[in-house]
Amino acid sequence: MGKEFIRSVDAAFAFIERNLNLLSPVYRHLRRVLTKKFPYAVYYELCAGQVVRIVAIMHTAMDNARLDERSN
Repeated sequence: MGKEFIRSVDAAFAFIERNLNLLSPVYRHLRRVLTKKFPYAVYYELCAGQVVRIVAIMHTAMDNARLDERSN
C-alpha cells in the first residue's frame, strides 16, 4: 500500500510539472492536485519563473487553515 501511495504522489507531481498554470488557486495563493485512490491533496505554489514549491501533502479531511503555518 505504501508504494502505491508514493506512486500516486509522484503522479501528482508529474501532473503539476506538465500543467503549471492549469489549476486555479483553491486556498489563498495555493493550488491543489488530488491524488488518485487516496484521499490526499498536494498543495503547491508557483514562485518566480518555472519554480514550484510543494507546501503540503495533506489528507483532504484536514482543515485548510493548517496550510497557513506552512505557506509562510
